[in-house]
Amino acid sequence: MKNTLKAAASFYFVLTLSVCLTAQMNPSAPERDVANVQELAVNVAEGRGPVVRGFCATVPLGAGRTEFAHVFAFFDPSTGAFWWKSNWHSASSEVPTGAVKGFLKDHMVRKADKHLVVFWTADMPAELVAQESALRVNNVEDAWRAVRQELSRKPLRLREEDKPEAGIHVIQLHKLLDETFFTAKPYEGTAMRPFHPPDIKGIDYGNSRWTITLAGANGLTTTVVLDDRYRPIKTGVPAATPR
Repeated sequence: MKNTLKAAASFYFVLTLSVCLTAQMNPSAPERDVANVQELAVNVAEGRGPVVRGFCATVPLGAGRTEFAHVFAFFDPSTGAFWWKSNWHSASSEVPTGAVKGFLKDHMVRKADKHLVVFWTADMPAELVAQESALRVNNVEDAWRAVRQELSRKPLRLREEDKPEAGIHVIQLHKLLDETFFTAKPYEGTAMRPFHPPDIKGIDYGNSRWTITLAGANGLTTTVVLDDRYRPIKTGVPAATPR
């Protein structure tokens, strides 16, 4: 387990930090596809490669440029796979300092079958979300153009819904694990039992299987094994983390 936690921790180390809060991206007349971009090189295989490019960008919406979508994205130059998600809109075009690092505290990026796959957990109810990249491009400039076009057509998604045909898979953890796994020990046995989404501590992929290590609010860890279509096939018994 120590090796698993160590490997998971190493995932968040990056090889190169290149913050470029600038509007120097290639323009698409008459406006640019992005206003500001922060870039970070992200190792998605725990030191064994490959390295993908992580971004937080502000994408202008409409001709007036009075509203911006804040977009997190990852690009794999070796395959052209581009994953993106827009979390919020605002009137500001500024990119928060350390935005990509902050995003990676709650999200894990992996590569499988020429796709980028991003995992995170959600609450109420407790869920594990796996979203595959749906876009493949020759360069980042083409990707931002496609992102801007889609954002201009569709409203902001407030919560991910299970849509396997679109590469979005929602695993209902609250149906796989006992509710005590999501409840902090001080609240066990009380009328007030707040749920907390578990933390993702490690992800292994091999033989068409995903093994996800989760840490619950009660101090226990467990594993959930998914097949290559992100369907649960096995759940481990929660156990204390070895010291």
